[in-house]
Amino acid sequence: LHAFPTRRSSDLGKGVGRALLEECLERAKVIRGIERILLSVTDHSPAALGLYLSLGFEEYAREPDALRWQGTSLTEIFLALEL
Repeated sequence: LHAFPTRRSSDLGKGVGRALLEECLERAKVIRGIERILLSVTDHSPAALGLYLSLGFEEYAREPDALRWQGTSLTEIFLALEL
């Protein structure tokens, strides 16, 4: 699943991302064989990182200078959630 949130300030902070992710996690829990969810986020998205951490994801690695966006070096943060 790849999500590209809007950048309109009127859309942020309404809980849509949390609701979507919570539903995905609930569905994953009942699928036999899924033991862990892995995802990554950049250090340029502190709100997303905060959401993932609040849902129980734990950071297991960082890759500095993993990506470049508009000339800016980004660190990719890798997270895991044990189901």
